[in-house]
Amino acid sequence: MSARSDLEQILKHLGRAFAPHPRDPQALLVAASTPRDEPVTLRIDEPQLTARLRIADAESLDARTMRRMLLLNAQMLVMASFGIRGDDAVLEASLPLARLDATELGALLAEMDLVRGEALA
Repeated sequence: MSARSDLEQILKHLGRAFAPHPRDPQALLVAASTPRDEPVTLRIDEPQLTARLRIADAESLDARTMRRMLLLNAQMLVMASFGIRGDDAVLEASLPLARLDATELGALLAEMDLVRGEALA
């Protein structure tokens, strides 16, 4: 099996809705828990899987929000961390493809779902 088909099987097993990324053939968009939230992008970057969630335009973040994100990095996050990528503030994590399993990916997606609203609260 390919890494892409393995990933799709795991997402189906987890009951997570997903779709191909419209501009990146190596990526999938995984729907958020609530329809109004942005999806998580899962990108296969051999030898790892990168999960990325856009939080906001980096230029729009105030000092209070940046402090909140750093506190979450230090106090709550286990698998992912906040950062700046290009013009975006993102929540991002990587998992090795060689040992990717449903438990680990499920935990990562759950962490991203949980933290998504906390950063801008």
